Amino acid sequence: MKKVILPSLLGLGIAMLPQTGAANTAPHWTTNSIDCLDCHQNHMGPKTPCDFCHNNDRGGNYSKTSAPVEATHSAAVIGSSSYGQWQRQCVDCHDPHVSAQCATPLVEGSFSSYSAARGTTTFNLDHLLVLDNFWQDPATWSAKTGAERGLILLVQGMLWDAEQNGFVDFSAEIINATASTITVQGEVTQFSTSRDFKILYGQYIKSEINGTPVAFAAPPAGLAYNESASAIDPTPDGVCQVCHTLTRHWRSDGTLADHFNGGNCTACHDHELGFRPNCNACHGFPPVVDAPGQLNGLVWNPAPTGSTGAGAHAAHVVDNGMSCETCHYGGMPVTPIVDDYRLQMGFHIEGQYTVGNHYDGQSLHPDYTYQGTNNTTVTTGGSMTCTVYCHSDGTFVATGILAANISPSWTTGSTNCNSCHAYFYFVTLKFYLTS
Repeated sequence: MKKVILPSLLGLGIAMLPQTGAANTAPHWTTNSIDCLDCHQNHMGPKTPCDFCHNNDRGGNYSKTSAPVEATHSAAVIGSSSYGQWQRQCVDCHDPHVSAQCATPLVEGSFSSYSAARGTTTFNLDHLLVLDNFWQDPATWSAKTGAERGLILLVQGMLWDAEQNGFVDFSAEIINATASTITVQGEVTQFSTSRDFKILYGQYIKSEINGTPVAFAAPPAGLAYNESASAIDPTPDGVCQVCHTLTRHWRSDGTLADHFNGGNCTACHDHELGFRPNCNACHGFPPVVDAPGQLNGLVWNPAPTGSTGAGAHAAHVVDNGMSCETCHYGGMPVTPIVDDYRLQMGFHIEGQYTVGNHYDGQSLHPDYTYQGTNNTTVTTGGSMTCTVYCHSDGTFVATGILAANISPSWTTGSTNCNSCHAYFYFVTLKFYLTS
């Protein structure tokens, strides 16, 4: 953001040309001890890569060279080449210098005084107007996505810059706020008489991406939002829309705009994972705790399924390295549960036929239903058992018929080789010893 300064006339009615004072928007600014030379050591040389500083995956204790880690959006990071090999860089969506959100602030107001000490500055407010209802509570302004991730306070033309001989914009991250005060990171002095401020979401989202104007004030609407009653968005200007032409949802032409409308895209598509669908957004990956919960528990988003036990997920996934699609063929994340409230049960075992596969599950919460996939039949008798080659007597290879052995209970049973058929090595040893 820039402020045009008209200096006083000098000499015999001769005016100097207007000077322009410019400053970066926080957090890439002096209020976080960051200046131009941190990224541009040599004007003719390469810039410092973003991930040199954005390397902190611990979720806190951020600093100048330990900023939140994020992954770029690419086919490699997503883990899919369905749309070919493609790659996006940080600067495709972000301007590392200024924020384009001045026209769409979340809050406006004015302050009567300020005080600076111990690396922070506190403003005493005399007027406050919240423009986005989501941010009604000032206590949330210091943690937009987590600890140490505050909204940005901006006062245009507030700070005197001797090098530019003009007033420049002041901006800083909010670290604490109430209805009467706002405290920001950075200790600053030499203010002008400016007393009006704006509060922005931040994140340096560009005003134009992929040649298309972007309207971004804050999530969730700034990511993708359809204000119409149809599946066609008349204003597809969300940051998660403007590039997508082949995706199954939220395309740049406004079509397919009915996927979790009104929700926050990053709840399931975490920037830290390059916007890859994140299993932990709905349940543990895998669920190993006997209760709904985000980290290691059962399904909690969009709602609990009615299950009360994690069962043998740990034995299958953690101990034996089985993938989700071994038992949930065609399931998440291929078909996100937030769309249809369906749990896919389908066994997919490499090299084995699927005829005769069966899963007997439990009664689900009324919102949910089972879907049998890959020739798997699903019933709700409550035994929590399956008929599948893994838990058969092994004769399927010779007979082509899957014996209807009852597998151990998913929630209470245990198994070993002898539980289904004679242990191979024991039989082989006995044969050699008696022959």
